[in-house]
Amino acid sequence: MGADLRRAFVCLVFLLAALPCAAAGPYYVHLGSTVGGDGTACTTTGATRAFPSLRAAIDSFGASLPAGETRIIPCGCNAGNCADSSDVNQLPWDFGSTPTDYLVIEPDAANFARVPLDTTRYYLTRTNSNVLYGNVTCHVRVRGLQIRIVVNDGISYVALKTLNANQTAANGCGAADMRVEQTVIECAGISKASTIGFHARPMGVGGGGSTRFANIFAYDCPQGVAADTTLLSVANSTVYGASFGYIADAAWTCKNCLSAGGTGIGFVGTFGLGTTNNAEDDGNGCTMTGPVSCANHRTLQTFTFVNAATRDLHLAGTDAGARNFGLADPLSGFFSNDFDGATRPGESVWDIGADEFGSAPAGGGTAPAYIILGCKSRACSSFRLLPLN
Repeated sequence: MGADLRRAFVCLVFLLAALPCAAAGPYYVHLGSTVGGDGTACTTTGATRAFPSLRAAIDSFGASLPAGETRIIPCGCNAGNCADSSDVNQLPWDFGSTPTDYLVIEPDAANFARVPLDTTRYYLTRTNSNVLYGNVTCHVRVRGLQIRIVVNDGISYVALKTLNANQTAANGCGAADMRVEQTVIECAGISKASTIGFHARPMGVGGGGSTRFANIFAYDCPQGVAADTTLLSVANSTVYGASFGYIADAAWTCKNCLSAGGTGIGFVGTFGLGTTNNAEDDGNGCTMTGPVSCANHRTLQTFTFVNAATRDLHLAGTDAGARNFGLADPLSGFFSNDFDGATRPGESVWDIGADEFGSAPAGGGTAPAYIILGCKSRACSSFRLLPLN
């Protein structure tokens, strides 16, 4: 480290020490922790110990999020039990957010999502209930999360919902921004016929903006991805083992999406203009506004996965149904990686689905790294931590 850089670093340390700043996150969730900590460390003891559940972390926000980006980082299990069954169904999502004051939920590298869902890593789960189901809050980014929903009572439930009618202009949702990336949903149970994996609904009065899903897996869910709002865009999704893979009850757009191993229809309804480069194995095709056939649609394909029986839905090297048939940059700069964080394209052309063959081995996310931006004035009450990745 050069002398000038050392001096700058020392000055920064003294500056921060002189300012009455309290840390504004990131906040950690460790299932082995107990209530009473402030959540600012991934430990299970002491005043800064992690929150014991995602619900506890969310409840700490009060009426609104802190300024800037706020991160919740699930980072640990409880003596081998990695299931977080805390209730994050609708009610806790009542705090204010804005396009610049938003929440990110992203596990650390050791708990980042895998496919099939890895029960030795942190995962959200509920039985006979919705799991992560939004309410008023409308600026949330979910990345690298595992969700397992179990339905035994025959009632319709949703594993993950973003947009809904409670999000209105009056509560700050005129420009909603809901994002889901690199996330896997597993549906289980003896009577799950009406269960939905990923879902979005119409917003309330004056609500607007967007919700985007990218690099997602849903398997064994009767309905993989469903929406009756045009504000949804989905790209590079893989749905396996569904009755209905993608359901367009409104004209939302779907690009580079794969439906396989189902019992019914892969693409149901009339999708929005721009829907393109999707693929299915059921032979029912895809329709978009017009009505016309979806662009570059691949119907009645045979897909080869690493091990579909165990739900390892990474594309195999012998696949000829999805490899190198995708559209490059389908959401205009929103993402350039795959479910495992590997760079697209892995070969010469983007693949269809959540996995990109030929890039880095299946591996998961990158642990968040941060730099300190600092306080805006000597009287500030917090400083911001900006992610490097």
